[in-house]
Amino acid sequence: MREFFHGWRRKVGCVTLVMGLVLLVGWMRTRVVQEGLSLRISEQLFYSIASRDGTLHLVRASYTEPITGAPLINWFSMPRPENGQHITQMPATRRRWQAAKFGVGDLARPEVVFTFWITPYWFPTGLIAIVSAWLLLSKPRPRPQLTPEPGP
Repeated sequence: MREFFHGWRRKVGCVTLVMGLVLLVGWMRTRVVQEGLSLRISEQLFYSIASRDGTLHLVRASYTEPITGAPLINWFSMPRPENGQHITQMPATRRRWQAAKFGVGDLARPEVVFTFWITPYWFPTGLIAIVSAWLLLSKPRPRPQLTPEPGP
């Protein structure tokens, strides 16, 4: 069994497999909750990654007025509403590009401008699964054998 983990491919393959499983769990959680993580860059600029309805949302929020007292990192989690309004579903949202569940758009309000990028969970999960399978199942190259050079 120890020979299986020689080399960087198998070790990285195990790490990507765990990453894929974490994404799969997040994907299943979106059926019940919507959650995310927000990072304050400045008093007027925030970036968030949100998970809802089987999709991942990267959101950039640019406020016109400084938001004082906001935490540097904010975790949010709430039950998934049946007919909840989200910035990607509001009537004033402008979709710049959309294909299936992929999308790019923005929402301008008087106090904040949201820009968002959306991808379905199956896309990053599938990519990581393919990379993990290749790293774990590909046959490692044999180690080069050092042979002594013949002397004079």
